[in-house]
Amino acid sequence: MPKNKDISEKENNTFIGDFQIKDKELMSEIIDFFEKNKEFQQVARFGNYELDKSKKDALEITISPKQLTDSKYQIFAKYFDYLKISFNEYLNTWPFLRSIGKISSGSFHVQKYNPGGHYNSWHTERDSLKNSERVLVFMTYLNTLKRSGETEFLHYGIKFEPKVGRTIIWPAEWTHAHKGLPVKETKYIITGWIGFR
Repeated sequence: MPKNKDISEKENNTFIGDFQIKDKELMSEIIDFFEKNKEFQQVARFGNYELDKSKKDALEITISPKQLTDSKYQIFAKYFDYLKISFNEYLNTWPFLRSIGKISSGSFHVQKYNPGGHYNSWHTERDSLKNSERVLVFMTYLNTLKRSGETEFLHYGIKFEPKVGRTIIWPAEWTHAHKGLPVKETKYIITGWIGFR
């Protein structure tokens, strides 16, 4: 199977959608938001909201959908306009998803991984009753990294390189166990879930 390539989902049959948000200025604005709001930053947690830096070493700001109406968070409302385009493309590829009931995004995270940081532990996004409503995961890379910080999927032998604006969407199930490889330079992402609310 080809590795480290942008390949269509019909070709690789992984159910991982690979999209591109071309608004690089917006990505920079989100990074600036993160850096200017240190009081909102928290040490990132993993799985069942556990704290373990050996498994996940990052900082994050959590934002709820209700906050998107506040002028301070308008950049994220704009981001979600772009995300909806990618999500609709995903649904066009797998239209059966339209039949399973209403799904939408809940709270999401802006995350920062400093050099040496990682989520270098195989995990799935739906691993307990606490997060059983999750159907899909989305992640957007806010900056480009060279030869580090890839997102690797265990069962498919593929890695996605961090490129500014690159947005991937995939099922939240165990079939898509993944991890983030250690970073050599600072990495910023947005990540969240689409599910039953």
